[in-house]
Amino acid sequence: MPSELLKKLVKIFFLINIFLFFAQGSPLTVNAKTTDGKVEKKVELRVTDFGQPVSGGKYNAINVDVLYQKIVEGSFTDRDVTSQAWTKLGNIYSKDDKALKISGTYTIGPGVKNTSSDALYILNKIINDSYNAAMTLNGAGNIIAGGKDSTAITFKAPKVKGEPFTNKEGKGEAKLPLGYTAIFDSDNRLQKIVDITEATKNISLDLSNPDSGMTIKTVDMPKSSLSGTNQYTIESGESIKYVVKIKAAYLKDGANLTIAPQANLTIDDISVPYTQTDYYNPIITPSVYEPSITSISQINDNYDGVITLLGASLVNLPLYNYNIKLDPSEEDVTIEIHAHISPQVNLKRQINFPPSTDTMELTIPINAYQTAKQTFAFKLSLSNGKDNLTGTSPSVTSTGINFVMMDTEKNKLASGAQYLLGKKKGDNYDIYTQTGNWVEVADLSSVSSIEPLVLEGGNIYSLGVSSGMSIPLNTSLFDFNAKRETKTNQSLIKIVGLASSKDYFLYPIKAPEGYDLKQSIIPFTTFNEMNGKNSVGDALTQNYKVNSLIGDYSAGQSEYNVLSVTSDDKVSNYSSLRVLGGIALGVVVVILVLLLILKFT
Repeated sequence: MPSELLKKLVKIFFLINIFLFFAQGSPLTVNAKTTDGKVEKKVELRVTDFGQPVSGGKYNAINVDVLYQKIVEGSFTDRDVTSQAWTKLGNIYSKDDKALKISGTYTIGPGVKNTSSDALYILNKIINDSYNAAMTLNGAGNIIAGGKDSTAITFKAPKVKGEPFTNKEGKGEAKLPLGYTAIFDSDNRLQKIVDITEATKNISLDLSNPDSGMTIKTVDMPKSSLSGTNQYTIESGESIKYVVKIKAAYLKDGANLTIAPQANLTIDDISVPYTQTDYYNPIITPSVYEPSITSISQINDNYDGVITLLGASLVNLPLYNYNIKLDPSEEDVTIEIHAHISPQVNLKRQINFPPSTDTMELTIPINAYQTAKQTFAFKLSLSNGKDNLTGTSPSVTSTGINFVMMDTEKNKLASGAQYLLGKKKGDNYDIYTQTGNWVEVADLSSVSSIEPLVLEGGNIYSLGVSSGMSIPLNTSLFDFNAKRETKTNQSLIKIVGLASSKDYFLYPIKAPEGYDLKQSIIPFTTFNEMNGKNSVGDALTQNYKVNSLIGDYSAGQSEYNVLSVTSDDKVSNYSSLRVLGGIALGVVVVILVLLLILKFT
């Protein structure tokens, strides 16, 4: 019996190792060749829209390197310039003997050379203006393995045989010939032109920023801040640097560029001269932005509630437009933009409700954190009299955390405690102060001189704001009781405007009523993950009985971590526990399956 058991255990060990080996996947990439000797490269496409994965999308690729080379080298043949395709383009553009004048600036034809930048602009325009003519002139350039027809290569979901769509992560893969390649959607609309080389492994396509001659990216962002495709989680007030690059092909005659940031994305500096203009007219009609607000009397009856609602409807709109006049240029132009997230901005305007001519002046607070998943970006639009380009910056956001003070021994709410907010910095500590800044200290026992911000129950604290704001009462509860909800809120502390980090902590400086002060660091983890989970909507440690008492509680949206006032329990590292738990569960499942297989073999 021991011998048989040992044999089974050896088999299990062997099978688990095989399972783990294949689960890791192979890191090797092998380049194949088509039947005519062209090298193919296996490439992964990842499609997003404003940074979010696009699943179920169908995307095709056609190698257009032949047409690109013709435009660059002027190697169009007599067959090209006498073709129906050339005639068709001559009807779209102006024709001069064997040459075509495109957009009044660029020329293509036999013997006419163009720079690579100009050629990509021309190629993009020809494909968009006449796909069929472009494919005819491209001829056999779109070679795929085994043939010379014009069949496009379809990206397919990785590891799913015969699935010609992007998967839930927005990914698809295909083997592509080397050279300039056009990516199309299922309606044959050009999305992007990329140069496939031996080094190409991935292609990123964000549908909000198609290949338009203008790119926008963030630079110098900590790797830890990346919380999604083209999305970063940072602290309120933290500096963000964007780089905008505009191709020379769009600047031959100059251009006008407009930057329109969301209200709470404050522009600090732009590297070129600009003018700032108001987005809103001096008099606005609230019902245009929030249809439920219909009269001045409604505002007077519930002033705070109505202007909060109005502010929430404006959070995705700009306060200002930034206008830049770009001079004619033969070179690409690069512009740097510095910005930060402001937790609250105010819009001061006269309001009215036509046809009434009565007006009222309002100061409308626009709070950054209307929801746990609010993101911020700016839109770009460029016009040169011939082309209109648009784009959207990578999005930025912040996260946060909610606490409920509890006596975990008696399982009841507590109140009256005070805390400092800090984060570890090597051997020292950063403490958040009333001035809205982090100040480094070596000793937590004497921080009064730096005027730290004191956190108390009943408040929302936002980085960038020097004081707390009262947690609003949830009057929509079917059994709403103002006295009860107010008392419950005194046990709650909400913090927003944080980055993803394991370095934050609370430090008690005053005990709750009826308790002794336990003065030790209480670390906590904030996160904003690619799967949509974040530390505001997904609490690390919860008490489900207490959740029912919190009017602000909403599963997956606003969850509360237990902040014990009676023990030294720390807030769990949820992310690590979840990963370890998932691994443990996976191993158990594998072992059980293997035992069943062995039992019946």
